[in-house]
Order: sequence, then C-alpha cells, then structure tokens
Amino acid sequence: MGVSNVIEFKDKMLLEKAKKQENWYFILDPQTGCPYVHDGMTDLFVSPAVVEKVIKGDRLHYQKPMTVKEYGPKKRTATFGMNIFAYFYYLGLEKIKVFYDDAFGVLARADFLPPRDYSGLEPENVPVENPALRLALNEFLGEARWEKRYEGKLEFLQKKEKELFEMVKTARFLVPMQPAGEDGKDMAFAKAANNGKNYLPLFTDWLEFGKGYTKDQWKGAIVGIREALDIAGEDDMVINFTCEAMVVTKDVLKRMEII
Repeated sequence: MGVSNVIEFKDKMLLEKAKKQENWYFILDPQTGCPYVHDGMTDLFVSPAVVEKVIKGDRLHYQKPMTVKEYGPKKRTATFGMNIFAYFYYLGLEKIKVFYDDAFGVLARADFLPPRDYSGLEPENVPVENPALRLALNEFLGEARWEKRYEGKLEFLQKKEKELFEMVKTARFLVPMQPAGEDGKDMAFAKAANNGKNYLPLFTDWLEFGKGYTKDQWKGAIVGIREALDIAGEDDMVINFTCEAMVVTKDVLKRMEII
C-alpha cells in the first residue's frame, strides 16, 4: 500500500469518527467576531482539554487572544441556532482541521453537509450569500486588526485586501429598507451609527441581516457596491456590523479602483 493510500485510509477513518461526534469546541477570533481562520481553514476540537493542548503545542498558529466556544445539539447559541456545518458554509469555511486527543486531520465541510443546490432557481431567486467573501473578510481583518508586527505582514495584507475587493466588485449585498412617507410608497434605507457617525449597513447574507434587523419590519434591497455607494450618499458603508464590521470608505474604493 502506497503512502498516499495510507493517508486516504486514515482520513476516511477520521471522517467517520467525526461524523458521529455531537459536541464540538471552536475558537472565536476577537478581531473578526468569527471562527478563527489560519491557512484558509478553521479548527474543531472534541474537548476544552484538546483545545488547550493544541494551543500550547503550536505557538506559531495560536498567538492571538482567543475565546473558546462550545457547540452541541442542544447548545447552538455560538452558531446562532444553526447546525455548525451550515454556519461554516455561510463563512466560506470549507476546510476544517479536526482535533482529537490522539488524532487530527483536515476534512471537508461538504462531507458533513453538502453545499446548497440552487441550480433549479432563476438567478433573481437565488438567496444572497457570499461565503468566499466572508472568508476573505475574516482572513484580512484577522491580521489587519492584530497589533503584532512581523516580517511579511504588509505584503500579506496587501495581497488579501486586493483579493477581498475583487470579490466586493461583483458581490450582491443586502441593504435594510422599509416603507416611508404618508402613503408608504417611498422606501427609506437604514443607517447604522457609531461614535456619532452614520453608515449605510451592508450585509453579505440573510444570516447577518437577521442579527441586526427583523424581517417582519425590514425588507432587504439587493445591491452591488456601486448602487450601495449611491444610496450611502455622503455616508461611508459598513459590511456586517453584526460581526466583521468592516468600514468601506470612498477613498478605499478609489484606491482599489472600484470607483
């Protein structure tokens, strides 16, 4: 049996074991409000003891302050009531490093829960989702907001920022709006305030939209970044103020050659 076959065999055993696992622990990155990402993947642990063991044994990947969150069939607060693998889908977390006390390996999220199939829907009926964009947000902001300096950090951030805004160019966002005026025929768009300044809130998906606005009171206008810019007027914009809270200014859009 070749080496590659041995590795594949071990991964299959780990996958079957992980599929039976009900309770998981993951690390929340305070820089982004999302599960911690490194090397394009996130981690799942079977116990707090395994979390502590891994962090102590790998100071290279786990230098930041981090918060451990618990997930289980009856404990879904950390995933906003969702199955953890459905939650990871929204965040673009398709590669998951699973840690047991005596084994670890990289598994595919789709092996636990297949991606949604929208092939039968007309384009205008496909729900607004931006998993790849959310992963890019997480990777970029996780490093940009971390105060640690290291060789190559600037180059890494420049590369990730460029990748991020290439996605922003073509992304569909949700902007909260509701009827306005005496006859209710006009539409008023929501504003998010911070430190006395107003922002146009943009959401990458209905999951984040629902954290800030109730659907029975607010509708979601589907817009591109240039349409959002027109709606914002003199205000700046903020993407997912309920989680990543990335402020997007006109200066940034000009620098990234979007406007």
